[in-house]
Amino acid sequence: MTPLITTLHMLLLIGLAALGAYLGIYSWHRRTAPGAKMYAIFMLAMVSYIICYAMEYVSADLATKIIWSKLEYISPAIVPLAWLGFSFEFTGRARWLSRSKLALLSVMPAITLALVWTNECHGLIWSVIPPEVGVPFRIMLVSTYGAWFWVFWAYNSVLILVGSAILIGDALSSKRHNRGQVVALILGAIIPWVGTMVFIFRLNPIKDISVAHFTYIPAGMLIAWALFHYRAFDIVPAAYDVLTGGMADGILIVNSQGEITNVNHGAEVILNRTRLGLIGKQASVSLPKWLDGDEAVLDASSKYFTIANDQAVKGDSAVTKNYFEMNTSRIEDNKGRHAGWLVLIHDITDLKQREECLQTHSTELEQMVDKTQRLLKEKDRLAAIGETATMVGHDLRNPLQSITNTLFLMNETLKEIPESECKKTMMSYSDRLNKNVFYMEKIVSDLQDFSRQLEPSLVEVNLAQVVDDASASVIVPSNVSMSKRVPSDMLIKVDPLLMRRALVNLFSNAIQAMPDGGTLLVSAAREGDAIRISVMDNGVGMSKETLSRLFQPLFTTKAKGMGMGLVVIKRIVEAHNGSINIESEQGEGTTVTIILPQQ
Repeated sequence: MTPLITTLHMLLLIGLAALGAYLGIYSWHRRTAPGAKMYAIFMLAMVSYIICYAMEYVSADLATKIIWSKLEYISPAIVPLAWLGFSFEFTGRARWLSRSKLALLSVMPAITLALVWTNECHGLIWSVIPPEVGVPFRIMLVSTYGAWFWVFWAYNSVLILVGSAILIGDALSSKRHNRGQVVALILGAIIPWVGTMVFIFRLNPIKDISVAHFTYIPAGMLIAWALFHYRAFDIVPAAYDVLTGGMADGILIVNSQGEITNVNHGAEVILNRTRLGLIGKQASVSLPKWLDGDEAVLDASSKYFTIANDQAVKGDSAVTKNYFEMNTSRIEDNKGRHAGWLVLIHDITDLKQREECLQTHSTELEQMVDKTQRLLKEKDRLAAIGETATMVGHDLRNPLQSITNTLFLMNETLKEIPESECKKTMMSYSDRLNKNVFYMEKIVSDLQDFSRQLEPSLVEVNLAQVVDDASASVIVPSNVSMSKRVPSDMLIKVDPLLMRRALVNLFSNAIQAMPDGGTLLVSAAREGDAIRISVMDNGVGMSKETLSRLFQPLFTTKAKGMGMGLVVIKRIVEAHNGSINIESEQGEGTTVTIILPQQ
């Protein structure tokens, strides 16, 4: 070979040895992680093999070359065992390879090393070495290998194939590792084995250079890429499957570059993505609410997101959503350097629905409390009004009765006076006083009816007669036409006096609502087991605001009035277990409907 090729050959060997040593030492420092220690031993043994090969290559005599060649056998004795141990540890089967089993597997390599160093006595490793290889910059090619060499080579091949089979089986049965990761690991083991076969069977493409030795460190680098790219030494793979395999929560591992490197089944279900569709993808694309590039936010707090559930995806009209909470935790390696994030996605749909239900109940409870408080305040107010009404009614009833008696006597006296202008004037004053006395009596009666407990004495009476009696008690102006559509034979169970009071108030209100005249219609009809009584006018009508306050005591829109009439009517109707409804439009008139059950 030319000096240039020889120099390049040696520089390449030195570079590969240095790189392999770095990877081995780096892995040894991380030996607490599963597989790291065995990988470190694997790489350092490869480095030893390259160094011994380089020394053999530059040695000037055959005896020295043989010594370095024997030293090279230390690496083949270690590498297959280290590969097998790495396979067991990396797949979570470290307990299967106990110390006793490892010692038993080491018997064959130990015997081989002993035979290598005593080969001159028995020739079981090699028997013929061409003398022309005993010069510098030549590799020592053995012409004939001994029987034990082939046994040892077969034994090592079996160990390497078993280790590779373990990794392949783990990749097929588990979702723990990425497919590319497993392929890289297997290639890293197979390539040196194939290179060794090339060397043994003298298939080197370049004379005096063992191409096989140049495959060892690149193979180790391929394994290193598979491990470090997917952070295999940062996260315990076996424990990951044990802890997360059956969890409903989604768990993802994201490396420092923001790539997803591992997921559990729960994450696949939640995100509706397959594992292969997530591994290697940017978290900013695959994960909702992932704030790409903002590590402070990623390390700090929880984030929430929603995903339409299967019911919504299938087009069901009742579209619902699932709610999730996503927490991120920073992962650091054993030197405190940022290695990535652990992402936990928890389904909080039940909690969210309970919170919403609790919020709804809380709102309803607050509304009930407010309503109850208003009712209590209204009850207190009505009680105070009732006490006042009782006192006022009692205090006014006697003077009012005295006034009524006096007016009666005055009218009787006026009848005996001869006709004159003075008599006519006095009679007009008397009529005016009678109207006001009637109005005052109505107010007193309303106050007393409002304040006292109503206990109707139900009797069966003719409804038409009750309506006639009530209308006779009301002064109907000449510009108001009153029409009655009540069947003459309709019987009704009511308290006649109370019902008359209610109808008198209704008729009075209707007449007052038609200052410019109009029509007052009273009708009745049987509806099942109840009787409906309607009082309708075409007067001025009422606004919606006025309608909403009609049954409030002391509320009135009239210049002259107490605001007790409708309140008393409502109390009388409810005392009969009935209901009252008022419909009105401004400018159109008002209809009051009373429903009285007859059972």
